[in-house]
Amino acid sequence: MVHLSEDMAYKQFPMISPAMAREFLLPSWRRGPGHTDHPGAANAEFGLRLLEIMVDCTAQFFRDFSRTPGPAVG
Repeated sequence: MVHLSEDMAYKQFPMISPAMAREFLLPSWRRGPGHTDHPGAANAEFGLRLLEIMVDCTAQFFRDFSRTPGPAVG
């Protein structure tokens, strides 16, 4: 069983803006194979596809992050 979730909201308000969700989360959500609440629909192929998406998105994040200038030191 694969369960993915984002901590998008705390008790009273969202932790990120809708614009940030669209920019950073929506692209990977759109790549997903779909959604099911039925455990019988989840299989190894479905899990492998999700894993590939997570690895690709994580790698892309770190590639982009490594190109972001940091604060000046010294």
